[in-house]
Amino acid sequence: MAKLKNGENIKLQSGVNMTVLKQLGEGGQGCVYEVKDASGHKYALKWYKSPDKWMYNNIKQLIEIGSPSHDYIWPQMLTQKKEGYFGYLMKLRPPEYEDIMKGKQIVDFNKFDNPILTKITVAIKICIALKKLHASGLVFYDLNDGGFFINPKNGEVLICDCDNVSPLGSSNMGGMMRFKAPEIVEGNSPANKRTDYFSLSIVLFLLLYGNHPLEGANAVSYPCFTPKVEKEVYGRNAVFICDPENSTNRPVKNIHTNVLNWWNLYPKNVNNAFIDAFSKESIQNPENRIRETEWVNILSRARDLLVRCSCGEETFARKEGCYFCKSSLNIQFGLEIKGKKIPIKAGKFLYASNISSAGNFLKQIGKVVVNKKSGQIGLKNISNADWSIESIGKIDIIKNSDVCILEKGKKISLSNETTAIVI
Repeated sequence: MAKLKNGENIKLQSGVNMTVLKQLGEGGQGCVYEVKDASGHKYALKWYKSPDKWMYNNIKQLIEIGSPSHDYIWPQMLTQKKEGYFGYLMKLRPPEYEDIMKGKQIVDFNKFDNPILTKITVAIKICIALKKLHASGLVFYDLNDGGFFINPKNGEVLICDCDNVSPLGSSNMGGMMRFKAPEIVEGNSPANKRTDYFSLSIVLFLLLYGNHPLEGANAVSYPCFTPKVEKEVYGRNAVFICDPENSTNRPVKNIHTNVLNWWNLYPKNVNNAFIDAFSKESIQNPENRIRETEWVNILSRARDLLVRCSCGEETFARKEGCYFCKSSLNIQFGLEIKGKKIPIKAGKFLYASNISSAGNFLKQIGKVVVNKKSGQIGLKNISNADWSIESIGKIDIIKNSDVCILEKGKKISLSNETTAIVI
């Protein structure tokens, strides 16, 4: 009973009967089917190829714990066993969602109005979702490029393939070696939060730069990947593809085109973070790895520096001008908030995290707009809170949907504790 047939009936532990409609996909552990109940409501059912006792107990535990956030497609109910085999029920992935990363292909972010902003936002969402999972006492264990999906219409992210998630210390599961921490590749450590941190850094690099961080010249020199080669490429002797000191695994022209292009686009704080994440110290000492919360801060700072050039491309503010057309970015204003300077151009957003360390990194509170007639640049309040500007002898209140015209030196109170200075 390793596979199910269309029309076959499977009972859940609750006694509810589910009818198999069609197979949706197949992986190493099992197959996923579309099923329906007697009322016609449709779900996804993962059915395992082998009756694994540990997996059965793990799924049962995950159902009892519950999903750490709405970002996950989480196990909902186990089936009754059939000839010793079993599966579990979960929500169907909505049809509009696409694989963010599939094998060595990254979804075409150019279909979005703001492709670079969307990439950074997706990366932040993945970090926040993993933080919530870790806060629930769980470890992902098998974090890789196959479980992330994006809605091209709104940029929302879903994380699937969660059955390998497990409470800390309860598993020593394998998985895809190219996404594993070096100590797991070499069989010297069980999975834990710090091995998840390393896997997260790999996923983020692949998402942002389009190539695997450890698969450079050294990796492509091998005709095939044996277990011995995997230990060489992904183990404790791994070398970062952009390591500034060790050139043995650098990107190869016409093979690693993505990272060769994107490395010079991203700001130094992001590049330096990945240099740290895949340094010899981080590879060999798990204590040195970058956590999800640190990545969120690094990525949100990069987002602060992102603007749109008059050529139409997104680029990061820098003295050299636009990365794509090389022309001046003509940035007239900036905002200084809590000591950080944010360049201001049309279409730019401010986030709740810009005004409070406890603020939501994804909640937009302000948008830079331009008056088409006068050309004046303003900051539109899109938050639920009033802002204020102290003028001569009075205080002007900027309510939701109101626009504050920017002038150098003007101070905008965005909250009781935070003032933005126009520079």
